[in-house]
Amino acid sequence: MSSKSQIFLIGQSEAPKPILQEANKPSAFDISSAAAIIAAFAAIGTFIVTWRQLGKVAKSLDLQADAIKSTAESLNLQRLSTQATVILDCSKHYDKIVSAIQEYEKNGQIELWWYRLWDLYTKEFFFYKNGLINKEIYEVWMIELAFRYEERPFGYNDMCKFRESHKKYLDSRISPTHHEINDFFAEIYSISKRHSFGENASDKIAITKAVNSLINHK
Repeated sequence: MSSKSQIFLIGQSEAPKPILQEANKPSAFDISSAAAIIAAFAAIGTFIVTWRQLGKVAKSLDLQADAIKSTAESLNLQRLSTQATVILDCSKHYDKIVSAIQEYEKNGQIELWWYRLWDLYTKEFFFYKNGLINKEIYEVWMIELAFRYEERPFGYNDMCKFRESHKKYLDSRISPTHHEINDFFAEIYSISKRHSFGENASDKIAITKAVNSLINHK
């Protein structure tokens, strides 16, 4: 028998297998630590993503705020430009009507002159109510009307008074259902009459204050 021959024990059917050492198994502590580290990295990753998203949201809100501000400024400029145009047009129209009184009177068309005057006042009222005329400017116009309501135009003593003609216009041209404009000019007249149509300085001051209060509460 050769020296290299394997030796079998009696009753052993096959050669014995070499015993392999079992690899080191990770402990429960190692698994827990790894899980904690992975969770920490995941949390950090989520935090970074969330922070970046918040940054984008904040930037988007800033852009929206800038756009809203820019739009508001643009609209405000447009509103002021429109108001200036309307005021200028109304002023030119008023001057044109007033300067034509002599021609209308000479041609026997004074009723038409009155109509054109009060038609302008009616348009100005609706412009004012729709924000197309600045309150301060409209207040000045209404104070002037209150001072003159009991007068006759420009020394034409054969013509009726401003309030008499205006009431006739409102009654015939403006529907009774338009309470707002009728009530407004009735109040202007009431203020004027209550303070003696501005006959002296104290009456003028009282009329100015009352018209200011009326305009700013409409």
